[in-house]
Amino acid sequence: MALADDILEMVGRRSDLTEAALAEALFGASACRRLIKQGKLQRHGVGGASDPFTYSLTGKHHA
Repeated sequence: MALADDILEMVGRRSDLTEAALAEALFGASACRRLIKQGKLQRHGVGGASDPFTYSLTGKHHA
């Protein structure tokens, strides 16, 4: 699904979303945490300036 499709789907479900709320839902930490919970992403690092979070696909989701 393309990014535009994701935006249209979200606004179709809830029309009062701000641009910031859409960005957070599509790209923010909550979206990453959801994908980690679903077993689709792995997070590495501690999240600080010297060791920022990086993400990779889990073994079962590599192309």
